[in-house]
Amino acid sequence: MIVLAAGTVSILGACSAGGGSGDGTGEGTEAQAVLSASGLRIVSLSTRPYLVTGGDVLLRLELGTDLDPSQLEVLANGSDVTQLFRTADDGNGLVGLVQGLREGDNQIEARIAGGDASTQLQITNYPIQGPIISGPHETPFLCQTEAFTTAAGVPLGPPLDEDCSVETRVEYVYLSTLGGDSSPTVPTQPEGCRPTSPKRPPSMA
Repeated sequence: MIVLAAGTVSILGACSAGGGSGDGTGEGTEAQAVLSASGLRIVSLSTRPYLVTGGDVLLRLELGTDLDPSQLEVLANGSDVTQLFRTADDGNGLVGLVQGLREGDNQIEARIAGGDASTQLQITNYPIQGPIISGPHETPFLCQTEAFTTAAGVPLGPPLDEDCSVETRVEYVYLSTLGGDSSPTVPTQPEGCRPTSPKRPPSMA
């Protein structure tokens, strides 16, 4: 249940209360200048920032070439989560999966270490069972997980709770490009072969 989208926020800042001379070149002002020049933004990758579910969200820190990533601190509701972020695959910015979000509003903040200037993103997290935007769950609710069969021909089995939850499962099915039967097929595994996976695609099986 992933929707790719981007949520961005503006830069907030304040001058340091006792810093520097009266010409406005205090520590906080310098930090604000660096943030403004770098174009630092927090972007929600896994979903819209107000539609997060399950307590985790994939975030990207976009920064200009003039800002050293090692200068940044990232906080989630005041707790330091900087260690969760790594250089993005394209080499531009940092990406990190922030987990353990509380239900409701959460504040993500990126700032220059030791400075007052920061950029923030509000995340709204919902239970993974919902509801999110549809209103309360319908009642009575007919749960049919035991009757539902996946594309691989496997039933989901009995529900785990009153919300009709089931265990997460991943199945790989393939559709032939040669024509004929248009229904998806499950790749067969000769005896002794391991199942396919994203790290071990069918061509390697």
